[in-house]
Amino acid sequence: MRQQEATKANPKVKGASFRDYGSDMPAAKLDSIYAAMVNLADDGLVIIIDGIFVFVNSTFARMTGYDTTGLMGQSYLKVIAPRWQKLVRREYESKISERRSASNYRIELVGRNNQTVPVEVRLGKVNHNGTRADMVIVRNITEHKRMEQEIQERNRQLDAQNEELKTRLDELAKSRAFSEGLLKSMIDGFCVFDLEGRLIDINEALLKMTGFKKEEIIGLQFEQIIAQLTAPAEAEKMSAGIKRFMAGEPVGIIRMLITNKGGNQLTISIANSVVKDNKGIPTMWFAVIRDVTEQEQAEEKIQAQYQEIEVYSHELEAANDELQASQEKLLAANRALTVSQEELSTPVIQVWDKILALPVIGLVDSNRAQTIMDVLLSRIVETQAEMVILDITGVSTVDTQVANHLIKTVEAANMLGTECVITGIRPETAQTMIRLGLEMDSFPTKRTLRDGLMFGLKKLGFEVKRAAR
Repeated sequence: MRQQEATKANPKVKGASFRDYGSDMPAAKLDSIYAAMVNLADDGLVIIIDGIFVFVNSTFARMTGYDTTGLMGQSYLKVIAPRWQKLVRREYESKISERRSASNYRIELVGRNNQTVPVEVRLGKVNHNGTRADMVIVRNITEHKRMEQEIQERNRQLDAQNEELKTRLDELAKSRAFSEGLLKSMIDGFCVFDLEGRLIDINEALLKMTGFKKEEIIGLQFEQIIAQLTAPAEAEKMSAGIKRFMAGEPVGIIRMLITNKGGNQLTISIANSVVKDNKGIPTMWFAVIRDVTEQEQAEEKIQAQYQEIEVYSHELEAANDELQASQEKLLAANRALTVSQEELSTPVIQVWDKILALPVIGLVDSNRAQTIMDVLLSRIVETQAEMVILDITGVSTVDTQVANHLIKTVEAANMLGTECVITGIRPETAQTMIRLGLEMDSFPTKRTLRDGLMFGLKKLGFEVKRAAR
């Protein structure tokens, strides 16, 4: 009824702009609609006068890691990455001197934690509290790095922004010129409807998105607009959602597929909110509309990648099982080879009844010395040997370490009741042992393996004679 009376009083209301329609409403309240949207938008927005921040919205503050009060009064270069400062200063000075109109370009911000944030910047002019100022719209473009997280976070933010917008509409007051500049500079689409569903204002971003001209769409019913952009079933679904929204039911973010006037298909997300007066009575409602076509394509790509990863994961598990089986076989073969190598490197030969010979060849370190001792003691027990000939003819160097290994081996054999004789000590080896002060007189030594065998036979009571020819 109030709208009908207003129409009679002003016959131009059907094609009027948002400002004409709300002419009977206090300016502060009318501007608060835009002001709330500024502080709740997904994009950062700052106002700069003479290179100094005079307004910073909460989104830009979050983007840089500062709070709004921490940036107010600071130079805009505070948040510009060093390698981009020359370009930004040149663009800003061009704007001040009126040599360049509003333009878009990409730079990097540096946050409070020194992390860089890639952004897209749009420059424009605005009247801020009666002073000519520079307005900058900043969009974060890091979604390729955190696409899945941002998709979820944007939906939550949009719900929170709509709720917060309802409570802050009467708290923020901005100039009319500032509100107009904001509406024109928004990257997302924005439109306002009266309670009867007639469009009363729309920004340039939404006109560009849909392909409409402002004069042909202002005053149309919401259902009429939707019917021109989407299939009947989709339009009916959208209309039902708006009716539930107007009835006070929560509807959240609405997604729909449209075909704009240019024939291009777009996927858009729509978030709605009601504007109420001081008494809590609804006066109008508005919608923030975002083109999420690329986002949806990215979601589909991510889902396809997840499916590919799942297939690869199954293949990898099968390959891993096969590899593990092969590794187990290889380890078993390696263990068998190690045993064979140990036996070959430590040949304990039974040269006579109760007599064993152990020729030692090559380098003797701690590991090999332990192997020699283990194999020799095992063979002593197995053959019940009473004499062991330890031949070191093949040991090129005898130092303190080698001598100690030999002494420990002899002592271990003695503890089993087996006597040891060392053979094959070469002249240079004997000189080295004397020079090192090694005492090896606690057990017998012979020059050759033959001499050692003869010693062992006699020790055990055997008599060796040359047979008669």
